[in-house]
Amino acid sequence: LLLGDWEFVTPKTIYENDSLLSTTYTRSDFRFEKDSIFKLNDGFFQRGEKHNEYNYLGQKSKYYVENDSLYILNTITNDYFAQKISHLSKDTLALYDKDDKITFFYTKQKPENPTNNKLSQITLSLGPCFGTCPVSSISMDRAGNIIYLGESNTKNIGFFKGKIDKNIFLEIESDLNRIRFTELKNEYSVAATDLPDLSVTFINNDKIVKTIYAYGNTEPRNLKPILNKIIYSYQNANLKRFEYNYPILNPAFPPQFLVNNSEAFYLQTLLLKAKKTEFKFKTKYRSCLK
Repeated sequence: LLLGDWEFVTPKTIYENDSLLSTTYTRSDFRFEKDSIFKLNDGFFQRGEKHNEYNYLGQKSKYYVENDSLYILNTITNDYFAQKISHLSKDTLALYDKDDKITFFYTKQKPENPTNNKLSQITLSLGPCFGTCPVSSISMDRAGNIIYLGESNTKNIGFFKGKIDKNIFLEIESDLNRIRFTELKNEYSVAATDLPDLSVTFINNDKIVKTIYAYGNTEPRNLKPILNKIIYSYQNANLKRFEYNYPILNPAFPPQFLVNNSEAFYLQTLLLKAKKTEFKFKTKYRSCLK
């Protein structure tokens, strides 16, 4: 009964509309697999030296059940923490947190028929906020190549190249097909200001398959864990800085074209492959902007 995907059910309490709602009510979806494998959708993070830096530790951990308790391995401390299984059926799981004295409910998700879209490259850009949100762009391709541009509030500032295991890209491609990513909306937003934005572009054979834009952390919850894998893939890419004097994209400011930042960064990755030539252009148009 425990094996499969479980989605967190937001509790309906008297504090539901309170902006000071305790963060203990924020829970991730997760998956129980055979061989005692536990996968936390949002992933495990360890705080870095600076308050806005986090090391992504992946999604996988271990679990076991003993009597009426579920034990999950904390990948940071390497200790198990326990929650009481107060109810378990084919479609409902209830876990009691003895520290917060709260019961959390989860519903079993029915597997969907996955799509079969092939991808050759993915680009993703994080935009600024009124604060210390990381501003960066990343490209990863099927061959395991990483191109990373760090702008601000990130450990790596500048242009970098690196390599990751090819299987990481294949796993991300499989995850995207599992959630049928081509059927998601193109844009998600919230009526607020000064929040970060995110855009992600999926490419196959030099053609854009789909671009998704999300403002204010409004991306679908089943897409978020996949985005985390992309965003933090550079941390295991053995990055090496390289100099490039013709950047077309600065994520801290809007691009000069009517495209999302991730699409502009895709164009940037294409221009990185270009050769510099000497050619004199004859002016045909002039700008009317002052």
